[in-house]
Amino acid sequence: MILSLSGMFTLTIHGERYCVLGEFWKEADGDQLLLRPGEETIWYYIHEQDKVKRLCNDMTDLLEKKLARYLNEH
Repeated sequence: MILSLSGMFTLTIHGERYCVLGEFWKEADGDQLLLRPGEETIWYYIHEQDKVKRLCNDMTDLLEKKLARYLNEH
């Protein structure tokens, strides 16, 4: 997994507006890490499948559960 949080911007996918936090290389290179305005849930966009999937409940879950687990395993 590679995570790069540079150059945030907004993006509309399937009629929903998201803030793109950066690239999240989970299922393929170039997947986007997303946050909807007014929500805490973290999403990611799988561009090869044209799908948005829920990743975790909030930024704390992202940092403590997803990224920390990954770093501890590698």
